[in-house]
Amino acid sequence: MMKSFFCFVRRMAIAGGLALACSAAAAEQARWYVNAAAKEGQNGLGWQTAFPSLQSALKKSQSGDEIWVARGVYYPDASDRDVSFELKDNVAVYGGFAGTESALAERDIAKNQTILSGNIGKGDKTKNTVTIVKGANGAVLDGFTVRDAYSTGKARMHLVPADIKKNDMAVGGGMRNFKVSPIVRNCVFRNNESPKGGAVYNVQDATANQAQFINVAFLDNSAQIRGGAVSNDLGAMPLFINCRFTGNSCGDKGGAVYNDFAASPILLNCLVQSNRAVSAGGIGNDGGSSPLLVNVTIVGNQASSGLGGGLYQGTGANNDPILLNSTVDTIYNWHEDVVAVLNSTVPAEHTIPLADFIPISTLKGALDAAALKNVPDTALGYQETLDGATLQNQTLVKTLIKIYRKCGGAIDYRGEYQRPAVNSAVAAERTVFYVAAEANAGANDGSSWENAMTDLQKAIDLASVHQASVWIRSGTYAPSSAQAGRIAAFTLYDGVKLYGGFAGTEKSPDDRRADGKPTILSAKAKDGGCRYPHVLYGADNVVLDGLTVRDGKADGFTYNGKGGGLLAYRAGKTYAPLGNDPATGFVMEIENCRFVDNEALEGGAIYAFSKGKLTIGNTVFENNRALYGGAVLSREGNVFRYDDCDFRSNRARIDGGATYEDYGAHAIYKNCRFTGNRAGAAGGAIYLISRASQLEATVVSFDTCSFKGNVAPAGKDLFRLDDCKVTATRSNLDF
Repeated sequence: MMKSFFCFVRRMAIAGGLALACSAAAAEQARWYVNAAAKEGQNGLGWQTAFPSLQSALKKSQSGDEIWVARGVYYPDASDRDVSFELKDNVAVYGGFAGTESALAERDIAKNQTILSGNIGKGDKTKNTVTIVKGANGAVLDGFTVRDAYSTGKARMHLVPADIKKNDMAVGGGMRNFKVSPIVRNCVFRNNESPKGGAVYNVQDATANQAQFINVAFLDNSAQIRGGAVSNDLGAMPLFINCRFTGNSCGDKGGAVYNDFAASPILLNCLVQSNRAVSAGGIGNDGGSSPLLVNVTIVGNQASSGLGGGLYQGTGANNDPILLNSTVDTIYNWHEDVVAVLNSTVPAEHTIPLADFIPISTLKGALDAAALKNVPDTALGYQETLDGATLQNQTLVKTLIKIYRKCGGAIDYRGEYQRPAVNSAVAAERTVFYVAAEANAGANDGSSWENAMTDLQKAIDLASVHQASVWIRSGTYAPSSAQAGRIAAFTLYDGVKLYGGFAGTEKSPDDRRADGKPTILSAKAKDGGCRYPHVLYGADNVVLDGLTVRDGKADGFTYNGKGGGLLAYRAGKTYAPLGNDPATGFVMEIENCRFVDNEALEGGAIYAFSKGKLTIGNTVFENNRALYGGAVLSREGNVFRYDDCDFRSNRARIDGGATYEDYGAHAIYKNCRFTGNRAGAAGGAIYLISRASQLEATVVSFDTCSFKGNVAPAGKDLFRLDDCKVTATRSNLDF
């Protein structure tokens, strides 16, 4: 593999500013020579008088100088593991020399391997160098193998920007670039290990000059928590050209690359293959990170959790990568994350065409859809014979890079749904509006059962003005046809209370018969021309009582892929987990209901997000289906209470046959029954995950609950991926 890589480097024969750091001005500066075989006490001004130590040359060098290093092994220090090779601003360090050359072009990197090694423990890796190289602005590192760093520093999972800015963590085993922008070319990072960024760790302001990695191989590096090869933080937007990430691993997230806190790197002609992690086996994006990937191949990576073997978009602000001419085998998107693609081979159900993404994102007004016709004229994915540097001059790529630089990589989805306004002037001041499926001979104004309305949505609209109740007689209710501006068959408003199951004579909800005919709300339009994604779009302080909710099919993008029965959060609203914005989730009460035959990508019956509160009693969830959370998916600090509920025969193609509790969600189950639910991967009944939540761990309790006939390859009743808290009292839960 190494011979192939170095041969590739030579074939590139890159010229100009990308290949050579030297210029006419630089040539007038000093050149220092280093050879591990040289004698001590020499002046370093020629091969015959070379320094034996790279540290000596770095100490002597000044801005504009070059350092030529002959083949051999060089250590930052013989015994002190906290010492690094600290590059200097605008000093170029070249390896790969035999020790006789007079021109840079004469060196043979493949033949003359020049190694910067952290192996000072001589077999005891716990004594190896923590960080081998520390970058500098304008510095060049070219023609080296950087290997065998190791850090035993305590891994810190929960970080905020203030923590990162302290620059006091053991991160970046091979190289650490803290607010600096070096150029790394023709190098190999191998067998480095660190808590974060096994090979390289980058932090940089998004508006500053960025680190560049050109013709670099990242091989067999590892991290404890983030970024087996590379971890980018806090606005870093490094450029990777002709790079390969192979055989790297992470004990948690980002087998090859991990990006967080709005770190949006640019990858041109790169290969990400055979890396592994618990989540995000290839590339992981959190906290508003939206990398640009052009001619990138992400295949054959593994995520043991099943979450994002190839490309993973996770928590925090929206993570919305853009892919051009790329190939990705598996993608995972958390919440409303979007992967926008053009001329790429990707899983269709997890991506959106770039042309459709532009009008609902920050690209609107910055990128014309007509420009998308001019895609790079290359084969798809990584090409060993392609010089990725040339892609920077391709019209569309050049435009996108310019946009990224201007906005600091903040490319994200902006699509908050606005529910239709209600004309309050026509609403009578009543406490109850009556609705029947069939018209009576009365006034049809909703003032009584005799004058019941037949348009349920209109009754909801009128009731919303005075936060009144809507009493609904048994029967089936659905929109007559598709209606513009509505994402659900029925849109709710704050304070409205829907009661179903009436025969049409009752004077109180307490008069309803428990065995009466059902009141069915369906997402299928009566004319057969439309099936809404959601049966109900929720609101705050809403009551649903005595309803059968069915036939939702949320298989679209963002919020239209969630909650086939009920969408229980403000759709498309941006948020921050620790921000002071009002909760995105709704406060709702659900009693005596049935959620049946609903479908979604996430949360077949109900999807709730961001600090909502749902109280659900005496309710049945049956035969609902999703990829995640066959019946219910609760995410990001929601609090759910289930009392006397049944979960029957729900299905998740991947995780959480009945329910899926995620990112600090809390759920209390009392007197509930889980029967015959099924998941294709984990959690036949229930799946739990915390994802290093910045709120707190996911917490679930069971009191007098029964589990029977639930099925999954892992955790037939319950599966918890990470640090989730579970308590069970008088329950036959198997976990």
